[in-house]
Amino acid sequence: MFKRYAVIRNLNQVWNRMSDQVQEDYGNSYFQAVVHAMSSVAENGSFNTTKPVSEAVTDGLLRKNPQERYMPAGLSWKILVWVFEFVPTGIMDNVLHLAESFLINSQPNSMLNKLKDD
Repeated sequence: MFKRYAVIRNLNQVWNRMSDQVQEDYGNSYFQAVVHAMSSVAENGSFNTTKPVSEAVTDGLLRKNPQERYMPAGLSWKILVWVFEFVPTGIMDNVLHLAESFLINSQPNSMLNKLKDD
C-alpha cells in the first residue's frame, strides 16, 4: 500500500519545510531513525490492498452487534497494540526510549544520502 520511496520522499518534504531551529532541535540522526522506521513499516508492515480495512468498516456498519474494536492487521501488530494497552505507561516509555536509541545508533549514514538524491 505504501511504497518505500514515497514514504522517504514525503518525510524528506516534511523535513525540508521545518524551520532550521526545529531541524537543529531534532537533529539528522533522529530524522534518519524516523525515516528508517517508517520506510521499514512501509516495506514490511503494510497491506498491499485496502480490502482488510474496507471489510472491517463494512462489518462494523452492517452487523447488528458490531465488535467494540476492529483491527485489520497482522498478528504482530495486534500483539503490539495489546502490549501498549496493558503494560504501564512508564514501562512502555522506557522501552520506546531504548528502541529509539537503538534505531538512532544503528542507522546507516547512506539513508540521508538517499533522501538528498530524491
